Amino acid sequence: MNFPFFKHHRFHFLVEPARVVFRVSIVTSFLLLAVEYLLPGFVANWFNPLWVLLLAAGSGILSQVSE
Repeated sequence: MNFPFFKHHRFHFLVEPARVVFRVSIVTSFLLLAVEYLLPGFVANWFNPLWVLLLAAGSGILSQVSE
């Protein structure tokens, strides 16, 4: 049996949320970088901002690959 409606929209439901997560996490990453530059150790003492940057990279890759 052939179900053509499954072929065309397989991963399209992930594209828009991935784009939103990318935009929010990249802006957050830049803000945290600016705060860390102005007040050294303020952000790094509370958590590792690398996780936000990895989230931005992962969601950016997911949104580009899913298209």
